[in-house]
Amino acid sequence: MSKEICRGFGGIELISTTYGNQINPPVIIVPGATLHPDAWEAAANDLASAGRYVIKLEMRGHGENGPSPDGSYGIDYFVADLRELLRNLSSRPVVIGATLGAWVALLAAGEGEPDLVSALVLIEASHDFDPDRIRQTADLLIDQARLNPASVFDPSILDQIDPTALKSRLALAARKISVPTLLVRGALSRHTSEEEIRNLSALIKPSEIAHITGNGQLLIDSDTEQLGALLIEFMERQAPRQPIEYVEGSDPRLLRNLLGGFATGITVITSRAPDGSPVGLTANSFTSVSLDPPLLLVCPSATAGSLSAFEENEYFAVNILHIGQQEISNLFARKGEDRFAGIEWECWDKNVPILTHSLVSFECRKYAMHEGGDHKILVGQVLRARFEPHRDPLLFFRGKYRRLHFA
Repeated sequence: MSKEICRGFGGIELISTTYGNQINPPVIIVPGATLHPDAWEAAANDLASAGRYVIKLEMRGHGENGPSPDGSYGIDYFVADLRELLRNLSSRPVVIGATLGAWVALLAAGEGEPDLVSALVLIEASHDFDPDRIRQTADLLIDQARLNPASVFDPSILDQIDPTALKSRLALAARKISVPTLLVRGALSRHTSEEEIRNLSALIKPSEIAHITGNGQLLIDSDTEQLGALLIEFMERQAPRQPIEYVEGSDPRLLRNLLGGFATGITVITSRAPDGSPVGLTANSFTSVSLDPPLLLVCPSATAGSLSAFEENEYFAVNILHIGQQEISNLFARKGEDRFAGIEWECWDKNVPILTHSLVSFECRKYAMHEGGDHKILVGQVLRARFEPHRDPLLFFRGKYRRLHFA
């Protein structure tokens, strides 16, 4: 165990406690605002012993961090602090949030950049709570904290949380969660009801529910062993530590998933059919080949309906898409639609369609076409190109669209 300083939103210094070896898959714990930080000690050690690198983040105004310098404690500050930590990790962690920390984790994952996390564990989390009940509980905790000089949190934290405004926001964020999620509730909990947990699970499609039996409060001595075992079992299923291996003869879908670990851009390749009509399809198998002569290649599917156009026409174009062209990528990946209706396109010297305002467009002469298993390898010699430097690329990684993150 060691103490580390990490940077939150606006450069604020936040103390975190780390457990385990840094080369192991990361886990971030975001405790509730009022819980003593040591309450997570046993669970964090269990996770570290199971081969995880645990970062227990203390939120601003909590524990050793002391009061926020400018008194800022709105929920957006907590969410921004967590996102800042997520962006600076070398791999996507499992994030565990409890009570207020669960709200923060849910908003960070559901409202932020896609797939900043590999899985979520939300403890005593709900979106359809009674705001008056939450406010009354918060007011009681605020009064107790102000009377207790040894309080582990700044009471202003709870004073700046608006539960009424949070309800719809949490519901919208929950609908956008796309990673495996475990919802945990104490069987006798007074914080959340069984109905509230089920309602949240209905919004988060890849979710499951688990109960800690015997007590209303989760993180007390008699519960930590059960909680640790629950967390380890979930992570081993949904965020395994061991590398995934493919051997010849395995399920080809596994190989496809592993190949998806190479991040690519997205292109739309275009040409003309024999009758002169424009054709195009989405492809992310694209690479440069040579500068002298200037060559590139793309790999369209051998079963693509428009493949014959690329086989018969001497010319084609490659359009690299930017982040504003995700719908165009989807359009040219679908079948049975007029893909050129309603979008801007033009023709250059060789009369093949160029998608206007793409990040980069290349007009090419077919240099060679080779067999490549269930794809064709189409090599083109670049005749003309155009680049729009103020745009950023649309990326594709592990089956999902991504965008650049600038360090």
